[in-house]
Amino acid sequence: MKLKLKISGSKVHDVGYRAFLLEAAEDLGLTGFYARNMTEDSLPVVIACLEGDEAPLAEFQCIVRSQRPDRADVSDIVFSEHSGLVEDIGVFSSRFQARQLRKGISSIIRMEEKQDRMLEKQDQMLGMQERMLEKQDQMVSLQSKTIEKLDETRVEIVGKLDETRVEIVGEIGRSRDVIIGKLDENQKATVKAIRDSSEAIIEELQDSREDTVQDIRDLRVDLRSSLDKKISRMEKDISQLKARSGV
Repeated sequence: MKLKLKISGSKVHDVGYRAFLLEAAEDLGLTGFYARNMTEDSLPVVIACLEGDEAPLAEFQCIVRSQRPDRADVSDIVFSEHSGLVEDIGVFSSRFQARQLRKGISSIIRMEEKQDRMLEKQDQMLGMQERMLEKQDQMVSLQSKTIEKLDETRVEIVGKLDETRVEIVGEIGRSRDVIIGKLDENQKATVKAIRDSSEAIIEELQDSREDTVQDIRDLRVDLRSSLDKKISRMEKDISQLKARSGV
């Protein structure tokens, strides 16, 4: 009995479908088996031709409908009768294994090439890391030198500041002495001026007092003369009154 199998789906290639079908056919003792990957209407399909007894073929159909490779994405499974020749399963298995071995070798070679490129990239990365470490060492050395220069500059600045502070303190001391001397001179001049002014004021007050005393004396003389005249007239008037009254 012969059958043809077509498996359609978005992911039926490169998922191990043909190996899965071959293993099932070998386990069931089928005598003929052939499978290949194809594309129909831009969709991937797996075509397989089977030959064997009716019972193993029926069981094969159950396995194919209920099981599939892990990464496969299947949309349709169709079994139909087949009338053409079917390759011996042993011949196909040997040829398939040889092809898979060649693919494996090619994959290993590609993996080795990728590994070589990865190693080259790793070497480049290591070289870049070493250059970065060298730059970091240079930066650390530069920082150390900069810190040393800063320390030296700080010491110089502190020394100059101390010298300047001493000079400023000295200048302030000398200026203070000059100011104190000038203040003493001004104070003495002010005291002398006050004394001179006081003496002048006292002299003026004495002169004014003498003038006032003289004015008072003159006023007293004038008053006394006036009073004497008034008293004389009053006595004269009294005498006349006495004479008139016959006293």
